[in-house]
This record gives sequence, structure tokens and C-alpha cells, in this order.
Amino acid sequence: MPTGNDTLNLLERGWVFRLRLPQQKSPARTVVMIHGWTGDETSMEVFSRALPQDSLIIYPRAPLPAHPSGFGWVEPREEIWPTMQRFEAVCQDLVSRLDSLLDEIGLPHSRRWNIAGFSQGGAMCYALGYYFPGRLEKIAVLSGYFPEPDPQLPSPNLSGLSFFIAHGSRDETVPSEQAIRGLTWLKKAGARVIFCESPVGHRVSTDCMKGFQGFLTP
Repeated sequence: MPTGNDTLNLLERGWVFRLRLPQQKSPARTVVMIHGWTGDETSMEVFSRALPQDSLIIYPRAPLPAHPSGFGWVEPREEIWPTMQRFEAVCQDLVSRLDSLLDEIGLPHSRRWNIAGFSQGGAMCYALGYYFPGRLEKIAVLSGYFPEPDPQLPSPNLSGLSFFIAHGSRDETVPSEQAIRGLTWLKKAGARVIFCESPVGHRVSTDCMKGFQGFLTP
């Protein structure tokens, strides 16, 4: 197995995963970087370049072809934000493949991960926290929308999770009210939340990028 911050692509049950390996054999943390609609396994590298070299970083490629290019996690519907339940199956598929992948590469690793996602990848992060709170430690939602859970179902206890939310107040793709909805819901569920808002569009500002890097770096 290559080491020392080499990158490699692996196939796990039909899904493509890109890995940045840690400098040493035992990674200090595992970070899963989740791209948005029309992205791929290279899209999130811009967010991880400044993360510590002792991290194992995994970039999954979403399973659905997106239009006009790239890939996505759930098919968007015009003028309707996907609900939490629409992400359930793909979250289960992702966690199952990550477990298999981590066992196969042979590096020591924690059963709890840090995750970060942009746009639809941010919605995936909310959903992973909702369905798999015991498998995660830190969750970063970057310009992501909040998939509403079924109000008839009990809310999960997220007191063991830390969230970082970054959003642009001028975002016309995912309005900032989506970040506020997520922030409000997370606090009610007991999560610890850091919120960074900047006067930018559908991207992460320099200040919020610094906050994101600090959040994932103990």
C-alpha cells in the first residue's frame, strides 16, 4: 500500500473512491469529503489541501450521473428541496462501502469519522449525522441545504456531535435561510454548532475556510 500522502483511486462495489493517504501508517483522523451535485471525487480537494498531513482523507464519487456532467447523491426536483428520507438509502450505501474500504486498505482507523460536504454534499452530511450519529465526530456543512426530517419521527440525540456550518449571505443557489434552518434544528437536537456567515455567493469565504480548517484540526 502506498504511503506518505500518495493519492490513489479504488473501486468498492461499483463506487469510485479517491484516497489521500497519511504520512504515517496510523492516521490521526479519517476525513470523508463529500462533493455536491455535478461534482466528482476530485471536487473537494480544494477544501482539504490545508488539512494536516497525518489525516486519511477519502473522497467518494456519488453514484448518480448528473446533468450536464459529474455525479450526484439524489436526483434534485425543481423548486423542491429533498427531504431527509430521500437521503437514507444512499447514506446507508456510503457507510457500508466506507467500512469495507477501510478494512481492505489495512490502515489502523477509528470507527468514527469526520465528514465535510459542499452544497448537496452538505445535505448528505446532515443526513449522515441524522442516520449515523454514533459513527461520526465532526461534521462540516459548506453551503449546504437542510433536508427536512419527517416531523412524525423522533429527533435524534446529537449531543455527541460537533458541527461547522459555513454559508454565504448572498448565496442564490442555496439561500442562507437553509443554513439557519439547519442551525436551529441542530441546536434543538443537542449538537454543538459553529456558524460562519460571510457576504459571498455559493462558495466558502476566506474567513470561513480558515474556520473550517481549524474546526477539523484539533
